[in-house]
Amino acid sequence: MKNSPVRGQVIFGRMMNALGSKVRTINGNLVDENKATFAAALADGKTPEQAAWMTWTGKMAQRHGFTELLHVDPGVSDGVPVRLKFGRP
Repeated sequence: MKNSPVRGQVIFGRMMNALGSKVRTINGNLVDENKATFAAALADGKTPEQAAWMTWTGKMAQRHGFTELLHVDPGVSDGVPVRLKFGRP
């Protein structure tokens, strides 16, 4: 939520701190800015896998120990989200 006084990374961090190792995967359905970041990375010559890690969701996944990209569906049509799935050992 753009007007929220609490930043998304804080909420994400609190969630991960509360659930800890119980979280094995993170599914992302990228829209708006997150999808634009993904598209810009592709336009810059990055692979879909590289672009996935450059998104906000990818950065949050990395920050919390997720090292595997299990799935990328680039959602090439307008109105279709990019679908990602990150995992950790």
